Amino acid sequence: MRLLLISCCMFGLACQDTRTTGTDAATLEAGTTVDATTTSDGLPPTADGASADAAQSGSCDPANVSCKSLPLACPLGQARLVVGDCWGECVPIARCTDLPAHPNCNISGVACRAAQPSCPAGYVVTDSGAGCWGPCVPVTTCACTPNGPKEQCPSPLAPACHANRMQCGPLD
Repeated sequence: MRLLLISCCMFGLACQDTRTTGTDAATLEAGTTVDATTTSDGLPPTADGASADAAQSGSCDPANVSCKSLPLACPLGQARLVVGDCWGECVPIARCTDLPAHPNCNISGVACRAAQPSCPAGYVVTDSGAGCWGPCVPVTTCACTPNGPKEQCPSPLAPACHANRMQCGPLD
C-alpha cells in the first residue's frame, strides 16, 4: 500500500489531499491520517455530501478583478470565478451569479451613449438586452444560432457556432 499526498497552492488558496492506495486502509502507519475523502468526481464533498464542484458558484464578472494577471482560458461554455480580486477556477457559466447564462455577444444593436467597456484578453463585451453594454464574458460562452449572423461570434478566437452546444468556439 502507498500513501499518496497531493498538494497544491493556487490563487492564494492552499489545499492538501492525502489518499491511500491499495486494498487495506487500516494498515496505515501510526500517526498517519487521511485528510479528505472524495466524491466520484475526485473532489472533496460539501457538507451535504455533494461534489464541491457542483456547489461552486459566485461572481465571474472580470470588472471585479484588479490583480495584474491575465485569466487562463477555460473550456467551452465556462468562465473563471473571481476569488478576492483575482481569477479563480473555471465553472460552467450558468454557475456565475453576475453573468448571463446565454450571453448575447452580437453588439451591432447596442445604441448606448456610455463608452464600450474594455475586456481582458479572451473576453468580449455583451449586449445587455436593454440597448446598452452588458458584462464582458469569455468568447467561448457567447450564445449563437447556426447559420446566424457572423456578429454573434465576434472573436477570431471563437468564430464558429457549435450547433450541439449553441455556443461560439474555435473552428474544429
